[in-house]
Amino acid sequence: MIDDSEIIAAFRYLLGYKDVPQKMVVAHRGFKSPSHLRQHIMNLPRFRDEVAKQRVWADMASIQLDRQVIVFQHVPKCGGSSLHKVLEANFGKAFLERHNGLANWAVGDLAQGTLFSGHYDTPSLALIPATGLKVVTVLRDPKSRLMSLYRYLRSISPKAAEVQGRNMKLVEMARRLSAEDFFEHPTLVSHPSINNAITRQFSGPVGQKYWESVLPRRVAPSLVETDPKRALACASKHLESMVAIGLLEAQDETFPFLFESLGLPKDTIFPHANTLKENLQTGKWFEPVAHVPLTYELDMALAPHIELDQKLYYAAVKILYQRGILPDAEIYKV
Repeated sequence: MIDDSEIIAAFRYLLGYKDVPQKMVVAHRGFKSPSHLRQHIMNLPRFRDEVAKQRVWADMASIQLDRQVIVFQHVPKCGGSSLHKVLEANFGKAFLERHNGLANWAVGDLAQGTLFSGHYDTPSLALIPATGLKVVTVLRDPKSRLMSLYRYLRSISPKAAEVQGRNMKLVEMARRLSAEDFFEHPTLVSHPSINNAITRQFSGPVGQKYWESVLPRRVAPSLVETDPKRALACASKHLESMVAIGLLEAQDETFPFLFESLGLPKDTIFPHANTLKENLQTGKWFEPVAHVPLTYELDMALAPHIELDQKLYYAAVKILYQRGILPDAEIYKV
């Protein structure tokens, strides 16, 4: 727990308070550490306003709307860390926001970016001041994605989540529950990283920044809940607007065209980054996990979470077939 002097100092230094009311001090005694209090304060609207007001310079934001801007819309556990490395190696450092937080940045900051790579939902892409975004993504068989996601969450050390100082409750749930119980848990019925996550990300606002979080409430219901048919249509339309789509199950066929669409050689090497084996070798954040067999019970638990995503995956396959990239759409039907 934190003491009153730390609370008073935080409100003085971060929010400019001269005198901190005692009732405010009492209300914030429950935070576990100064870092947790700091994170809370920095999420307040007043902090955002104070940062903007206290800047004594004006960024020379040369907003060239017709500049080339590449956006990698990264779906968690679809091989995105590997593509991120390729993009940075060829186009320079990506914009700092790697999570779904583009709405938290000033337009002057966004105007400086030419490479964006993160877990962005589709509406947030409209915040990037540029007329011609080149949007790409990588998809994976939805069932395989969730199996990989579960093993990844189980491999994360509890201390890693604590050190990062943010909500990573999916880690705790995955480590505590069997795969069947995890995917059947009522908390995850409409979780934006679990339940038809690709359709959610591509059709509307996700409502949270970090995919590993479990928030106490949702800001607004997703189209996936209110109008799943429309959600699928919106997500499919967004896929069609992308300059390239990579499929993890068809890397040899799809990645050369993805690279070519960005002006890179077709034979650009696609490294395998952030795999579980490589994570374990770091010996810091990850721990060994047992193989998770796909039982009948687990298959049934996964079914409602991938109903729309399977259709969207096949929509991507058909797009690639129509573009002459895949020779036979039926081979990849899931």
